[in-house]
Parts: sequence; structure tokens; C-alpha cells
Amino acid sequence: MPPVTRRRLLATTAAGLATAVAGCGYQPGGGELDWERSVGSGDSFAAAGGSSTDDERWFADGEFVARVRNRSGRTFTIDGYVDLDDAFLTVRDSSGEVRWSGSADARYTGEPAFTAGRAYLHLEDGRVVALERNEVDDSGDADAAARSEATALATRWETAWDGPALALHTAAPGVDSSLLVGVHWDGLVGFDIDSGDIRFEFTHETFDGRELDTVVVAADGLWALSSGDRGGGHTPRLFGLGPDGDIRATVSPPMQVGWLTAVGSTAVLGLTEPAESRAPELRTVAPTGEQRVAIELAGDPADGTPIAVPAADRVYHVGTDVIEAIDVASGTREWRREGYSFRDAPVADADGIYGWGTGPELDSCGLTAVTVDGEPWWGVPPLETVGCGAVLELVGDRLVAISDGRMYGLHKKPGRRYTLFS
Repeated sequence: MPPVTRRRLLATTAAGLATAVAGCGYQPGGGELDWERSVGSGDSFAAAGGSSTDDERWFADGEFVARVRNRSGRTFTIDGYVDLDDAFLTVRDSSGEVRWSGSADARYTGEPAFTAGRAYLHLEDGRVVALERNEVDDSGDADAAARSEATALATRWETAWDGPALALHTAAPGVDSSLLVGVHWDGLVGFDIDSGDIRFEFTHETFDGRELDTVVVAADGLWALSSGDRGGGHTPRLFGLGPDGDIRATVSPPMQVGWLTAVGSTAVLGLTEPAESRAPELRTVAPTGEQRVAIELAGDPADGTPIAVPAADRVYHVGTDVIEAIDVASGTREWRREGYSFRDAPVADADGIYGWGTGPELDSCGLTAVTVDGEPWWGVPPLETVGCGAVLELVGDRLVAISDGRMYGLHKKPGRRYTLFS
């Protein structure tokens, strides 16, 4: 059991007081601890006789947070010693409770993906699989229901793929797309996300021999960016593909591209000029290739991070000591706030943007939030056992921090902490 720190003790006490004084209007504040869970680690598996690996991945799709990790070796179970060589998946909700879990019968390779409660893995035995929760049998047969609940994991589909290891990509949470895209060293492959059918396969020759730096799945296709040609040139090229792989647009951006993201079917690029003879800008590109919006940016995309919030038609550009909020639909900058510096890429939703760093309310590193309207929201120091570098995800109405085999659920919205005498 980890030591009880002062902040955890205060958070636990506050949770108890919240129940006791509910009639007084107490509401937990933003960043305040709601729950804590042990999620285990590869080290615990190794202690049981297995082989710990570093290829553990965390994902969040807005509703769930998922972990997938490879296991290899022998471990002890209720049935005795068993040999394992698989990929184990655990899916939790915003309360930290396990919604479902289970293992694929082979280890994964490349990079998995997770969205809409479903995981996609390229397995070492040459299959790409979609894994989801096995719905409980509610026919009234108690034994059948128990067996179904115990199984938990079901294979939605599997497709043979004997090519290179795939980095799998889906559209951003909340974006309706029929594509799962796998990127490899010599090109990409597109799968139907619901059936697993292969829709298209391309090598770099399809893209004029260019290597692809960034691939983003959009609402009705994908965008693929190449920063240079095979001859060593540095002229960027953006390719827009339809859901069946037809190349619908080829665009030559006027400057180097610092980053690429998408909102709906629109590509959003952060452009930078190495010679600094031209101000950096954000530019949007329609599926037809038409370049619609150009907005000058205060921060340089070469050092910045885009955070897309498709539900709000918004992209945040997080640069050095600055946040800029761009409305993609109207092509306007909604606001700009200076004085915020984030350690890692923050997370965002329709309510605001959240991350580890410093801001007007925090002189030292902590967890800080800015509202969707650009107003300082709240800032709190980190839990002593977490520090200022935990993985941070948005899951339902909670911020989830993950560190050293433990998961912490934090309140997302500010409350009224001092209402006992109001």
C-alpha cells in the first residue's frame, strides 16, 4: 500500500465531507482527487514468473481508458502454471472500474489503436484484429450469462496481413469514419473499420516516391503529409484520399509544415518558415484541395502541438508560453492566452483544455485548466505520489492521471470548496 500523503488524506477527507455536507452545497473542485486504483504493471507480472516488457500503451476515446501490453513467459494462475505469449487488454470507465478485459492469442507488433470502446491490434502471427466487449447473455440462463461475463472479450473481426508492422490510426473520438489505416515503412493500407475488409494498399510510389511523415484519418477519408521528395528536396506535399483510397487532392503548402491534424473532413496545417521571412500560420484545406483559411499564429508550429476538438470545430495550437484557439468552421481565432507552458501535450474537450505545466495560477508545475472561452479555470499542485509528469487522459467527466502502476481520477470542473458557512 502506498504511503498516505497529506494531499491524499485531504482529498479523502474532502470526499467524506462532501457526502456529509451535500445539503450545504459542497462541490469538489477541479483537479481534486475523486478515486484511486491500482492498475498493475509489467513488473507485477514479472514477479509472478512472467517476462516484463516495455511495450505498454495507453489510450482514451473520451468514454473509456484502455491499456494494452504484451506478455511473455510462465506465470501462476488459479489453475496452476501457464505459459503466456499474448497481448492483454484492459478497458476502464471514468470511475476507474474495469468494464472488460481479456487477451489476444498473440503479441501485438507496431502501434495499436483504440476508439469507440474497440481496440485494433496488428498481431505478430500476421493478423489484424478488432477486439471489443463480449455482450452479456441476458436470455435468462444464469450459467450462460456467467460464462459470457467471464469471457468479456470478443473478436469483432480479423484480417490476414503478412506485410510490415503497422502503426494503426483511427479518426479522433467523436468523428464518424469508416476507416482504420495502417502505416508501415513502405506505405499504408486501409481497412474497413467495421468488417476488417482491406479497401486499399499503397506503397510510397503512389505518392510520387515520397515517404509519409504524418497520416491523419478524417471523417470521410484521410490526409497524408510528406515533408520532402526522394531527391532530398524539402518541398512539402499533402495528399487527400477518399474512403476507398482514391486520391482526391494533392496540395503543395507554401511553407514547411510543423504539424497536421483534422477536424471533420478538413485538414488543418500549422505552417512555419525556417528563414523567418514569413509569419507562421494555420491553414485549412477542404477535401477537394481548396485552401480555405489562413490565420497568422503567434506561436511557431515547429515547436507547437495541435489539439483538435472536432465536437467544437476547434483546434488549439499550443506553443511556447501561448495557447491559441482557432474556430475551423468560421476561420477565426477565438482567443489567445499567454503565460501558459505545458510539459507535455495537453488534452481538451468541449469545455476547455487541461495539462501539466505552469500558468497564471501556478508558479510551479501543476495541473492547470483553461475554459473553452479562454478564461483561467483552475490550477492545483500535483499529487505528491504522481508528480508533474503522469500520463493524462480525458475520460467522461474525469481527468485520469496514470503513473507507476496507479490510476487517479480527478474532477474536471471547478466546484465550491468553501460552502460550509455560506
